Amino acid sequence: STASGTGSRTSRSLAVNLGVEAPKVSRKLCAATLLSIVGIFIAGGVARGILSSAAGATVEADCPEVTEINFTFNDYLIDDQNPDDYRCKGFPPPPAHCPYYLMGFKPIVAPEVEHVVHHIIIFATDQPQQSCPFTCFDMPDATGMDAGWAVGVGTVTWPQGVGYKIGGYAQAIQMHYNNYNKRSGLIDKRSGLTMMVQTKRPETVMTSINVGLHPRGTMDIPPNETNGTYQVECAPALDGPITVLGYATHAHQLGKAVVSELLRRPSADAAFQRIGDVGSTPYYNFNNQKVDLFEEAQFRTVNPGDMIRLSCSFDSTSRTQWTRSGYGSQDEMCMTFLYAYPVEHIMDGSCLVASAQRV
Repeated sequence: STASGTGSRTSRSLAVNLGVEAPKVSRKLCAATLLSIVGIFIAGGVARGILSSAAGATVEADCPEVTEINFTFNDYLIDDQNPDDYRCKGFPPPPAHCPYYLMGFKPIVAPEVEHVVHHIIIFATDQPQQSCPFTCFDMPDATGMDAGWAVGVGTVTWPQGVGYKIGGYAQAIQMHYNNYNKRSGLIDKRSGLTMMVQTKRPETVMTSINVGLHPRGTMDIPPNETNGTYQVECAPALDGPITVLGYATHAHQLGKAVVSELLRRPSADAAFQRIGDVGSTPYYNFNNQKVDLFEEAQFRTVNPGDMIRLSCSFDSTSRTQWTRSGYGSQDEMCMTFLYAYPVEHIMDGSCLVASAQRV
């Protein structure tokens, strides 16, 4: 894998491109090289590199003032045997002493495959992943999601003074291609995400919490129903109160509504009571997904011990068979991503349960 940047003595801002190339005639995993340049930076007008070897030896560069990092798949031949092609690829971590702050992100989707690219996710991983594309319904060793895009989402920019810290850990990109008609010869020239970053620490550092039903969990939707609703409840693992500034709901093609409610006990021995909404899409559209931000005066507060109840409604009148929970676009999901701070109070970025209750 390669990363490259351009700059000059008068400007230290640059973009870093991290891409994976797959042969157009083969999907075999490429052999790892013993020594590869994984970053070339311009620092103080002098080109310096980060070299990574199989033995783990590293030569660190000065921290560059990077403004964009591009994670992409390049010249990838999309699977024509299975409608859902989940492919991942790992990237080496930025140096731990060079933190960057994600201020927003935007999609890169090649025009010739925009009808089959379903989602793009940049994961944080606690173990480096292989640098050649591999099949991945679950991202191995994932510890969080740094950025995510799905059909309908445009450019996402966080509020002024708010950013998401990255650096010091490995990352991986997941591409989901939904080649429903199994068209052959589809080549993704270059798709992925551009992460807009800065080196200066923003006033507020946030992270994300994924709430809902685990994709491998149990949710069985019968055919020919106009409004079947399923619920899950989960209490985020918190070490103090957090502020939720935005959210992104997610379901698949049958999704009709995704409602996230905040529940709280007025006292230790009392039953949970509904406090309010914590991020909902009452008219969900699979082809127009997005990240929604609350107005600052409407930011939500979640306390330790609070419960989040997620209600997902589905219209299965187009189906003649049962639909299950799963990763494929023909399967279903029920989840919400909450964007919140401070990160010190969030003990676990995943709040996923094993089964959904029909209501």
